[in-house]
Amino acid sequence: MVSASYRDAIADRQSAEVAIYLMTISHPDMVGLSGQVDGVTFDGKLRLAAGVTTDITSRGDLFIAFGYYVVEPEQGRATTPVMKIGVDNVDQRITAVLRSITTPANVLLEEVLESSPDIVERAFVNFDLVQAGADVHVVEATLSHRDYSDVPCASQVNSPATTPGIY
Repeated sequence: MVSASYRDAIADRQSAEVAIYLMTISHPDMVGLSGQVDGVTFDGKLRLAAGVTTDITSRGDLFIAFGYYVVEPEQGRATTPVMKIGVDNVDQRITAVLRSITTPANVLLEEVLESSPDIVERAFVNFDLVQAGADVHVVEATLSHRDYSDVPCASQVNSPATTPGIY
């Protein structure tokens, strides 16, 4: 549930309150980038903040001010939620992170207010970075939850030999 000040800031045409996206990209392969790529922590996480011009601390973690946009997933249950993000390709940080991973990275996207960065108003959790591409201006990525629709739900196949009672 979001706070009243967040609802007011989003609903008002003009507001002194600024909503900030905090993005945490994590992957075990990124642990080796700590100390090599600015912003990657010792535990293999890159934390970025959009909507601010200076770095911001939230719940004790430093998020680096970085330009990016978010296209939130559509509402509804008909499809697997898919989110799009585009990060300004102004340095090699994001490209180095993408090149270091071999399996989908986990992405956590949170929204906070600038005046209260320790209070998470909304969160998009357990998204995997399933596709990424880059050009000179932007690195675009598609985030999605794992699609379980093609995973069998039982390890046993029902046949007359294994389950004669249903035939």
